[in-house]
Amino acid sequence: MESTIRVTREPRGRRDRLRAYSVVVDSQAAGKLRRGQTLELPVAPGAHSVQIAIDWARSPAVDVDLAPGETVDLRCAPNTAQPALVGITTGRGKYVRLWRDGDRVEERLPVPWLRFVTLGLLLAALGIAIAADAVVDAAIVGALALISASIIGAWLYARMRR
Repeated sequence: MESTIRVTREPRGRRDRLRAYSVVVDSQAAGKLRRGQTLELPVAPGAHSVQIAIDWARSPAVDVDLAPGETVDLRCAPNTAQPALVGITTGRGKYVRLWRDGDRVEERLPVPWLRFVTLGLLLAALGIAIAADAVVDAAIVGALALISASIIGAWLYARMRR
């Protein structure tokens, strides 16, 4: 008796909405999955490794152990907790999220610590420029600090909306 791996792609999000994900079972492509679709894959009972792939990016592998006739439900979605540029470069192993249906999945935006440090240094430089009565330098540093602060503000707004 065969077992079944059922993978559902979440219909939300803008990233990859027009592209199909490949479902990879035991390092072999097993099917394509578009936004909002469900794919049922018959497999032999036993241990299997499931991943979602798109181009060179992947999800972390989820290991499932199936009894004869058992069905396991998995869900996938784009990992919007990381910026797209990070996802296609250093974070390509976590570009897509894959989880067991029913598991609690929390998607939090990472804290941009480098942006906070940059803003602090720019504000310190602004204070020094103002104290030294360097008006042009203060204006340039102030504009850079404003850009950095607006990026942090956008991050805070996006984090509160989740």
